[in-house]
Amino acid sequence: MQAARLLGGCAVFSIGMVGVVYSGTKYMQHKVHTAGYTKLALELINDYPHVEKCLGRPVTPGRVVFFGDKERFNSWTPKSALRKLKLPVHGFHSSGYLYIWAKKIDMLEPDDSDETVWQIERLDLALPKLQGGNCRWTFYNRGGSDKAKVD
Repeated sequence: MQAARLLGGCAVFSIGMVGVVYSGTKYMQHKVHTAGYTKLALELINDYPHVEKCLGRPVTPGRVVFFGDKERFNSWTPKSALRKLKLPVHGFHSSGYLYIWAKKIDMLEPDDSDETVWQIERLDLALPKLQGGNCRWTFYNRGGSDKAKVD
């Protein structure tokens, strides 16, 4: 009798933990996809002229891997002023990864909105299915030239 009760308690606890992990992952995905830096990066990539040839339009975000990524590129801490994100992107023709470097901008004059203002520092686009799987370039660099040439 006690073994059955213990087994039932373990099952309920396990199901609860799976629910918590699933909900937490969905929450983090939602926060990343609706963040200002993600929206800005997607606007820039959709305005980039070579995207039509490489990915196809429209470019949409995919599911971000926070844990288990071999590169360990993603740094997502809620209070951090800097973000590094490897965002899977999908277009009509192909898919790839958009590497985002962004930082929070401190506004000198507070405005009415509570939305955080982000500035994109650099964007790289990696296309694993192109040229043997090793095609990555910087197409936006705020500190250097605005756009890299790709022929």
